Amino acid sequence: MFPDLQSLLSKALSVTTLPPTGIFMSPLAPWIMWNLWKARNYLIFEERFFSEQDLLLKAISEAREWQSAQKCLPTPAKRRHAGAATQENRAAVKCYVDAAWCGSSHMCGQGWIIYDPSSSSPTQFSDSQSFVKSALTAEALALRSALLTISRSSALSHVKVLEVYSDCKVLISTLNSKASSKELIAILLDITSLSESFDSISFNFVPRLDNVVADSLAKSALVTAKTFSSVGV
Repeated sequence: MFPDLQSLLSKALSVTTLPPTGIFMSPLAPWIMWNLWKARNYLIFEERFFSEQDLLLKAISEAREWQSAQKCLPTPAKRRHAGAATQENRAAVKCYVDAAWCGSSHMCGQGWIIYDPSSSSPTQFSDSQSFVKSALTAEALALRSALLTISRSSALSHVKVLEVYSDCKVLISTLNSKASSKELIAILLDITSLSESFDSISFNFVPRLDNVVADSLAKSALVTAKTFSSVGV
């Protein structure tokens, strides 16, 4: 059903993992790819063979272990940080955004996860982009992509009160202070324009440990983009 492997992987990173796996905080595709890579190395260097069932069970097991470990981390948005709204709006939709940037290839991965009070489970998205000149630009592009998704998706057309969370303090400070930036001027204009489609929007800083899901999505998207770039696809 997919014309090439890149299309398959892009779709795999955005789909929801179904029961009975018990995986709901991240896509399963990165864990499968990681175990395929390890199995390939075992076969070549140690002549050890793993069946398809072995690989899948190992991927699910590792994904569950990672997911369980996240419960030990601080709960997002419990403490208000600089640039955050003074009161938490329980009816607001929350969007956590992150980017992963590679300085040598100037590629970036983007990840964002949307917590909608009207939905039973969060919605995850990821993307990648080439010719990105800095980590700060990558963070701004990821935030813009998240706003584009929400504003253009029919399934999210009801979202009017939005809280955006990022672990990039410079970006959040720039947005809240409405400071000028030669590096980000065009992207900031887009973000400002997209913000007008909401009745209320706030940009909030969170520590990186409170943003692990978006971070995982962004890094997975970057790995996929670099893999296909290196083979000329």
